[in-house]
Amino acid sequence: TGKKKIDIISSKIQNQFVKQDVNVSTRTIRQCFVKAKEYFASGLSELLLTAKHQIKYLEWAEKHINFN
Repeated sequence: TGKKKIDIISSKIQNQFVKQDVNVSTRTIRQCFVKAKEYFASGLSELLLTAKHQIKYLEWAEKHINFN
């Protein structure tokens, strides 16, 4: 289902943060997608972001980790 795929994607992004010694929950990552209006289709079978875009997103997320 769409939620399961979003959870998998959030977990992959979280793992990238862990590799950089940054603690962030998958819930926070999902909320960032919603705030950034990056909605996922329920039939998504692969990541929407390329490796380059994932890196740029991680950089953006690190800058905004405590942003309300």
